Amino acid sequence: MATSLRYPMGHTFLDNSGNPLASGTVHYYEVNTTTDEPIYSDAAGLTALPNPITLNSAGRAVDGSSNLVAIYLSDAGATDYKEVVKDSGGTTLWTDDNIPQPVDPTASLTDTAKPRIQWSTDTDTSVSLTAGNLGGGRLADSSSNDITYAPIAASTAGNGNGYLIKKTSGSNTVTFDPDGSETVDGGSTFAWTTGNASYWFISDGANWRVALDRGDVPVGSIVAWTTSAAPAGWLECDGSAISRTTYAGLFAVISDDYGNGDGSTTFNLPDLRGEFIRGFDNTAGTDPDAASRTDRGDGTTGDDVGTKQASAFALHGHPFRTTTGTTPNANVLGGISTDEDGTTANQTAFTGTPSDSAGEQIGGSGASTETRPTNVGMMWIIKV
Repeated sequence: MATSLRYPMGHTFLDNSGNPLASGTVHYYEVNTTTDEPIYSDAAGLTALPNPITLNSAGRAVDGSSNLVAIYLSDAGATDYKEVVKDSGGTTLWTDDNIPQPVDPTASLTDTAKPRIQWSTDTDTSVSLTAGNLGGGRLADSSSNDITYAPIAASTAGNGNGYLIKKTSGSNTVTFDPDGSETVDGGSTFAWTTGNASYWFISDGANWRVALDRGDVPVGSIVAWTTSAAPAGWLECDGSAISRTTYAGLFAVISDDYGNGDGSTTFNLPDLRGEFIRGFDNTAGTDPDAASRTDRGDGTTGDDVGTKQASAFALHGHPFRTTTGTTPNANVLGGISTDEDGTTANQTAFTGTPSDSAGEQIGGSGASTETRPTNVGMMWIIKV
Protein backbone atom coordinates (compact mmCIF):
# COMPACT_ATOMS: atom_id res chain seq x y z
CA MET A 1 0.00 0.00 0.00
CA ALA A 2 1.24 3.49 -0.87
CA THR A 3 0.52 6.34 1.54
CA SER A 4 1.17 10.06 1.63
CA LEU A 5 1.10 12.43 4.58
CA ARG A 6 -1.76 14.90 4.27
CA TYR A 7 -1.38 16.53 7.70
CA PRO A 8 1.28 15.81 10.37
CA MET A 9 0.34 15.02 13.95
CA GLY A 10 -0.53 18.24 15.78
CA HIS A 11 -1.50 20.22 12.67
CA THR A 12 -3.99 22.96 13.63
CA PHE A 13 -7.02 23.54 11.41
CA LEU A 14 -8.27 27.15 11.43
CA ASP A 15 -11.68 28.65 10.82
CA ASN A 16 -12.35 31.54 8.45
CA SER A 17 -11.32 34.01 11.15
CA GLY A 18 -7.97 32.36 11.72
CA ASN A 19 -8.93 30.75 15.04
CA PRO A 20 -8.48 27.04 15.87
CA LEU A 21 -11.36 25.05 14.40
CA ALA A 22 -12.59 23.62 17.72
CA SER A 23 -14.73 20.46 17.41
CA GLY A 24 -14.78 20.65 13.64
CA THR A 25 -14.58 17.70 11.27
CA VAL A 26 -12.54 16.69 8.23
CA HIS A 27 -14.23 14.26 5.82
CA TYR A 28 -12.63 12.40 2.92
CA TYR A 29 -14.56 11.13 -0.11
CA GLU A 30 -13.89 9.66 -3.50
CA VAL A 31 -13.39 12.56 -5.88
CA ASN A 32 -16.67 14.24 -7.00
CA THR A 33 -18.75 11.88 -4.81
CA THR A 34 -19.97 11.41 -1.25
CA THR A 35 -18.47 7.90 -1.02
CA ASP A 36 -15.96 7.61 1.83
CA GLU A 37 -12.28 7.04 1.05
CA PRO A 38 -9.98 5.38 3.66
CA ILE A 39 -7.56 7.44 5.77
CA TYR A 40 -4.87 6.25 8.20
CA SER A 41 -2.86 7.50 11.16
CA ASP A 42 0.41 5.80 10.20
CA ALA A 43 2.75 5.69 7.23
CA ALA A 44 2.39 1.91 6.95
CA GLY A 45 -1.39 2.18 6.50
CA LEU A 46 -2.07 -0.24 9.37
CA THR A 47 -4.36 1.87 11.54
CA ALA A 48 -7.50 3.25 9.89
CA LEU A 49 -9.00 6.48 11.17
CA PRO A 50 -12.70 7.27 11.58
CA ASN A 51 -14.08 9.18 8.60
CA PRO A 52 -14.96 11.97 9.15
CA ILE A 53 -12.21 12.62 11.65
CA THR A 54 -12.95 14.91 14.60
CA LEU A 55 -10.90 17.92 15.69
CA ASN A 56 -10.30 18.66 19.38
CA SER A 57 -10.72 22.01 21.13
CA ALA A 58 -7.37 23.14 19.69
CA GLY A 59 -8.43 22.28 16.13
CA ARG A 60 -6.18 19.22 15.91
CA ALA A 61 -7.11 15.81 14.52
CA VAL A 62 -7.71 13.08 17.13
CA ASP A 63 -8.69 9.44 17.01
CA GLY A 64 -11.60 7.83 18.86
CA SER A 65 -9.56 7.88 22.09
CA SER A 66 -8.76 11.61 21.78
CA ASN A 67 -5.12 10.90 20.89
CA LEU A 68 -3.47 13.30 18.46
CA VAL A 69 -2.96 11.67 15.07
CA ALA A 70 -1.52 12.38 11.67
CA ILE A 71 -3.70 11.98 8.57
CA TYR A 72 -2.42 9.77 5.76
CA LEU A 73 -4.09 9.20 2.38
CA SER A 74 -3.57 5.88 0.59
CA ASP A 75 -4.01 4.08 -2.70
CA ALA A 76 -6.45 1.63 -1.08
CA GLY A 77 -9.49 3.58 -2.30
CA ALA A 78 -11.01 3.64 -5.76
CA THR A 79 -10.09 7.16 -6.91
CA ASP A 80 -8.44 10.44 -5.97
CA TYR A 81 -9.63 12.23 -2.83
CA LYS A 82 -12.05 15.03 -1.96
CA GLU A 83 -11.58 16.79 1.40
CA VAL A 84 -14.45 18.59 3.13
CA VAL A 85 -13.82 20.63 6.30
CA LYS A 86 -16.79 21.64 8.51
CA ASP A 87 -17.18 23.60 11.72
CA SER A 88 -18.78 22.25 14.90
CA GLY A 89 -22.23 23.19 13.60
CA GLY A 90 -21.81 21.20 10.38
CA THR A 91 -21.27 24.22 8.12
CA THR A 92 -18.84 23.52 5.27
CA LEU A 93 -15.90 25.90 5.45
CA TRP A 94 -14.03 24.62 2.42
CA THR A 95 -13.79 21.74 -0.03
CA ASP A 96 -10.62 20.53 -1.75
CA ASP A 97 -11.41 18.24 -4.67
CA ASN A 98 -9.10 16.17 -6.91
CA ILE A 99 -6.42 15.50 -4.27
CA PRO A 100 -4.16 12.97 -6.04
CA GLN A 101 -4.20 9.44 -4.73
CA PRO A 102 -0.71 8.34 -3.57
CA VAL A 103 1.46 6.39 -6.00
CA ASP A 104 4.14 4.09 -4.63
CA PRO A 105 7.42 4.77 -6.53
CA THR A 106 9.02 1.77 -4.81
CA ALA A 107 6.43 -0.83 -5.74
CA SER A 108 9.16 -3.22 -6.87
CA LEU A 109 10.92 -3.04 -3.48
CA THR A 110 10.22 -5.14 -0.41
CA ASP A 111 8.12 -3.53 2.29
CA THR A 112 11.10 -3.01 4.58
CA ALA A 113 12.92 -1.06 1.84
CA LYS A 114 10.19 1.54 1.32
CA PRO A 115 10.76 5.03 2.73
CA ARG A 116 7.81 5.47 5.09
CA ILE A 117 9.18 7.33 8.08
CA GLN A 118 6.99 9.68 10.13
CA TRP A 119 8.87 11.14 13.08
CA SER A 120 7.37 11.91 16.49
CA THR A 121 9.26 13.41 19.45
CA ASP A 122 9.13 11.79 22.89
CA THR A 123 10.19 13.30 26.23
CA ASP A 124 8.26 11.19 28.76
CA THR A 125 10.11 8.63 30.87
CA SER A 126 7.84 5.84 29.58
CA VAL A 127 6.45 5.60 26.05
CA SER A 128 4.01 2.86 24.99
CA LEU A 129 4.34 2.08 21.30
CA THR A 130 1.28 0.99 19.36
CA ALA A 131 0.53 -0.85 16.13
CA GLY A 132 -0.07 2.55 14.59
CA ASN A 133 3.54 3.51 15.29
CA LEU A 134 4.96 0.57 13.29
CA GLY A 135 7.06 1.77 10.39
CA GLY A 136 7.43 5.20 11.97
CA GLY A 137 10.30 6.98 13.68
CA ARG A 138 10.60 8.16 17.28
CA LEU A 139 12.88 11.01 18.30
CA ALA A 140 13.89 10.28 21.90
CA ASP A 141 14.71 13.61 23.57
CA SER A 142 16.41 12.32 26.71
CA SER A 143 18.00 15.65 27.65
CA SER A 144 16.03 15.76 30.93
CA ASN A 145 15.47 12.09 31.78
CA ASP A 146 15.86 8.47 30.72
CA ILE A 147 13.25 7.19 28.25
CA THR A 148 11.96 3.61 28.09
CA TYR A 149 9.96 2.37 25.09
CA ALA A 150 7.45 -0.43 25.60
CA PRO A 151 6.46 -1.97 22.23
CA ILE A 152 3.45 -4.12 21.43
CA ALA A 153 4.04 -7.88 21.43
CA ALA A 154 6.30 -9.02 18.61
CA SER A 155 3.68 -11.60 17.67
CA THR A 156 1.13 -8.80 17.26
CA ALA A 157 3.52 -6.59 15.28
CA GLY A 158 4.13 -9.40 12.80
CA ASN A 159 7.29 -10.57 11.09
CA GLY A 160 9.25 -7.75 9.41
CA ASN A 161 7.48 -4.80 11.06
CA GLY A 162 9.19 -2.54 13.54
CA TYR A 163 10.08 0.84 14.99
CA LEU A 164 12.94 3.27 14.30
CA ILE A 165 14.16 5.09 17.43
CA LYS A 166 16.75 7.87 17.34
CA LYS A 167 18.27 9.31 20.51
CA THR A 168 18.63 13.06 19.96
CA SER A 169 20.52 13.94 23.16
CA GLY A 170 23.84 12.79 24.56
CA SER A 171 22.37 12.81 28.07
CA ASN A 172 20.77 9.89 29.94
CA THR A 173 19.73 6.51 28.53
CA VAL A 174 17.14 5.26 26.06
CA THR A 175 15.88 1.69 26.53
CA PHE A 176 13.78 -0.62 24.36
CA ASP A 177 11.93 -2.96 26.74
CA PRO A 178 9.98 -5.78 25.01
CA ASP A 179 6.67 -7.17 26.18
CA GLY A 180 6.63 -9.92 28.82
CA SER A 181 9.11 -12.70 28.17
CA GLU A 182 10.01 -11.51 24.69
CA THR A 183 13.64 -10.62 24.03
CA VAL A 184 15.56 -8.12 21.94
CA ASP A 185 18.66 -9.66 20.33
CA GLY A 186 18.56 -12.31 23.04
CA GLY A 187 18.49 -9.87 25.96
CA SER A 188 15.65 -8.63 28.13
CA THR A 189 16.25 -5.00 27.08
CA PHE A 190 18.38 -2.93 24.71
CA ALA A 191 19.79 0.36 26.01
CA TRP A 192 22.06 3.02 24.56
CA THR A 193 23.51 6.37 25.64
CA THR A 194 25.00 7.69 22.40
CA GLY A 195 23.46 10.93 21.18
CA ASN A 196 22.14 10.84 17.57
CA ALA A 197 22.45 7.06 17.44
CA SER A 198 19.43 5.32 15.94
CA TYR A 199 18.28 1.72 15.73
CA TRP A 200 15.55 -0.27 13.99
CA PHE A 201 13.77 -2.74 16.25
CA ILE A 202 12.27 -5.38 13.94
CA SER A 203 9.86 -8.15 14.95
CA ASP A 204 10.55 -11.70 13.75
CA GLY A 205 7.06 -12.70 14.85
CA ALA A 206 8.16 -13.95 18.26
CA ASN A 207 10.92 -11.62 19.51
CA TRP A 208 12.70 -8.42 18.49
CA ARG A 209 15.89 -7.93 16.53
CA VAL A 210 18.10 -4.84 16.43
CA ALA A 211 19.32 -3.44 13.13
CA LEU A 212 21.71 -0.51 12.93
CA ASP A 213 20.61 2.61 11.16
CA ARG A 214 23.07 3.54 8.42
CA GLY A 215 26.14 5.43 9.56
CA ASP A 216 26.18 3.88 13.01
CA VAL A 217 29.06 1.84 14.49
CA PRO A 218 28.47 -1.74 15.66
CA VAL A 219 28.38 -2.18 19.44
CA GLY A 220 31.62 -3.81 20.58
CA SER A 221 33.81 -2.00 18.04
CA ILE A 222 37.19 -0.90 19.43
CA VAL A 223 39.06 2.15 18.11
CA ALA A 224 42.03 4.26 19.15
CA TRP A 225 40.90 7.60 20.61
CA THR A 226 42.97 10.80 20.57
CA THR A 227 42.17 12.24 24.03
CA SER A 228 42.09 10.92 27.58
CA ALA A 229 38.27 11.14 27.83
CA ALA A 230 36.04 8.70 25.94
CA PRO A 231 33.25 10.33 23.87
CA ALA A 232 29.54 9.74 24.51
CA GLY A 233 28.52 6.19 23.64
CA TRP A 234 32.00 4.77 24.22
CA LEU A 235 33.96 3.57 27.26
CA GLU A 236 37.67 3.20 27.87
CA CYS A 237 38.93 -0.37 27.63
CA ASP A 238 40.22 -0.36 31.19
CA GLY A 239 38.89 -3.66 32.51
CA SER A 240 36.14 -2.00 34.56
CA ALA A 241 33.11 -3.96 35.75
CA ILE A 242 29.95 -2.37 34.29
CA SER A 243 26.21 -3.04 34.51
CA ARG A 244 24.73 -5.86 32.43
CA THR A 245 21.44 -3.94 32.34
CA THR A 246 22.68 -0.45 31.48
CA TYR A 247 25.01 -1.87 28.82
CA ALA A 248 22.80 -4.74 27.70
CA GLY A 249 23.74 -4.17 24.05
CA LEU A 250 27.46 -4.61 24.74
CA PHE A 251 26.84 -7.56 27.08
CA ALA A 252 24.91 -9.25 24.26
CA VAL A 253 28.06 -8.96 22.12
CA ILE A 254 30.96 -9.78 24.46
CA SER A 255 29.11 -11.43 27.38
CA ASP A 256 31.62 -12.23 30.16
CA ASP A 257 34.49 -12.99 27.75
CA TYR A 258 36.73 -10.46 29.49
CA GLY A 259 35.58 -11.16 33.04
CA ASN A 260 32.21 -11.90 34.64
CA GLY A 261 32.21 -8.93 37.03
CA ASP A 262 30.31 -9.82 40.18
CA GLY A 263 28.90 -12.90 38.48
CA SER A 264 25.32 -11.63 38.17
CA THR A 265 24.81 -7.90 37.58
CA THR A 266 28.10 -6.75 36.03
CA PHE A 267 30.67 -7.84 33.44
CA ASN A 268 34.17 -6.64 32.56
CA LEU A 269 35.42 -4.53 29.71
CA PRO A 270 38.62 -5.60 27.93
CA ASP A 271 41.68 -4.08 29.63
CA LEU A 272 43.88 -2.66 26.86
CA ARG A 273 45.76 -0.05 28.88
CA GLY A 274 49.39 -0.01 27.72
CA GLU A 275 48.73 -2.88 25.31
CA PHE A 276 49.31 -3.36 21.60
CA ILE A 277 46.52 -5.16 19.74
CA ARG A 278 47.45 -8.12 17.53
CA GLY A 279 45.11 -9.83 15.07
CA PHE A 280 44.30 -13.27 16.46
CA ASP A 281 45.99 -16.03 14.44
CA ASN A 282 42.82 -17.99 13.59
CA THR A 283 44.93 -20.98 12.45
CA ALA A 284 46.97 -18.88 9.97
CA GLY A 285 50.28 -19.92 11.56
CA THR A 286 51.69 -16.37 11.76
CA ASP A 287 51.61 -16.43 15.57
CA PRO A 288 53.89 -19.40 16.36
CA ASP A 289 52.99 -19.29 20.06
CA ALA A 290 49.21 -18.95 19.59
CA ALA A 291 48.51 -22.19 21.44
CA SER A 292 50.18 -20.88 24.60
CA ARG A 293 48.21 -17.61 24.80
CA THR A 294 46.73 -17.07 28.27
CA ASP A 295 43.29 -16.51 29.77
CA ARG A 296 41.39 -13.52 28.36
CA GLY A 297 39.15 -13.33 31.42
CA ASP A 298 36.60 -16.14 31.10
CA GLY A 299 38.97 -19.11 31.08
CA THR A 300 39.48 -19.16 27.29
CA THR A 301 43.13 -19.65 26.28
CA GLY A 302 45.04 -20.43 23.11
CA ASP A 303 44.25 -19.21 19.60
CA ASP A 304 41.14 -17.12 20.29
CA VAL A 305 40.03 -13.49 20.31
CA GLY A 306 41.01 -11.66 23.50
CA THR A 307 43.65 -14.10 24.74
CA LYS A 308 46.94 -12.64 25.96
CA GLN A 309 50.70 -12.95 25.50
CA ALA A 310 53.46 -11.74 27.81
CA SER A 311 56.45 -9.87 26.41
CA ALA A 312 59.05 -12.08 24.74
CA PHE A 313 62.34 -11.83 22.89
CA ALA A 314 63.09 -14.31 20.12
CA LEU A 315 66.00 -16.71 20.71
CA HIS A 316 69.03 -15.38 18.85
CA GLY A 317 72.85 -15.29 18.92
CA HIS A 318 75.65 -12.70 18.75
CA PRO A 319 79.20 -13.14 17.39
CA PHE A 320 82.09 -12.54 19.82
CA ARG A 321 85.84 -13.01 19.92
CA THR A 322 88.19 -14.10 22.67
CA THR A 323 91.83 -13.40 23.34
CA THR A 324 94.63 -15.98 23.47
CA GLY A 325 97.05 -13.86 25.46
CA THR A 326 97.51 -13.53 29.18
CA THR A 327 96.17 -9.95 29.17
CA PRO A 328 92.43 -9.33 28.89
CA ASN A 329 91.45 -8.06 25.45
CA ALA A 330 89.70 -4.71 25.68
CA ASN A 331 88.07 -5.36 22.29
CA VAL A 332 86.06 -8.41 23.27
CA LEU A 333 82.73 -8.06 21.39
CA GLY A 334 79.29 -8.96 22.54
CA GLY A 335 79.87 -8.20 26.23
CA ILE A 336 81.07 -11.79 26.98
CA SER A 337 84.34 -11.93 28.84
CA THR A 338 87.00 -14.65 29.11
CA ASP A 339 89.63 -15.30 31.75
CA GLU A 340 93.13 -13.93 31.38
CA ASP A 341 94.67 -16.95 29.74
CA GLY A 342 91.93 -17.06 27.07
CA THR A 343 91.06 -20.65 27.80
CA THR A 344 87.41 -20.05 28.73
CA ALA A 345 85.42 -19.36 25.55
CA ASN A 346 81.93 -20.01 27.02
CA GLN A 347 80.71 -18.31 30.18
CA THR A 348 77.58 -18.82 32.24
CA ALA A 349 74.77 -16.50 31.05
CA PHE A 350 74.67 -13.18 32.87
CA THR A 351 71.86 -13.11 35.45
CA GLY A 352 72.40 -9.81 37.23
CA THR A 353 70.92 -6.37 36.56
CA PRO A 354 72.02 -5.10 33.13
CA SER A 355 74.12 -1.94 32.99
CA ASP A 356 76.41 -0.15 30.56
CA SER A 357 79.48 -2.01 31.91
CA ALA A 358 81.33 -4.34 29.59
CA GLY A 359 80.30 -7.93 29.87
CA GLU A 360 76.81 -7.17 31.24
CA GLN A 361 74.67 -6.07 28.30
CA ILE A 362 74.38 -6.52 24.55
CA GLY A 363 73.01 -3.47 22.73
CA GLY A 364 70.19 -1.23 24.02
CA SER A 365 70.22 2.21 25.54
CA GLY A 366 71.07 1.05 29.03
CA ALA A 367 67.94 2.62 30.59
CA SER A 368 64.90 0.73 29.20
CA THR A 369 63.03 -2.02 31.00
CA GLU A 370 61.27 -3.44 27.89
CA THR A 371 61.80 -4.17 24.20
CA ARG A 372 59.38 -2.13 22.03
CA PRO A 373 58.90 -0.43 18.67
CA THR A 374 58.47 3.34 18.37
CA ASN A 375 54.92 4.22 19.34
CA VAL A 376 52.34 6.90 20.13
CA GLY A 377 50.05 6.49 23.14
CA MET A 378 46.29 6.48 22.43
CA MET A 379 43.25 5.42 24.43
CA TRP A 380 41.52 2.21 23.30
CA ILE A 381 37.73 2.71 23.54
CA ILE A 382 34.80 0.37 22.94
CA LYS A 383 31.36 1.18 21.49
CA VAL A 384 28.52 0.56 23.98
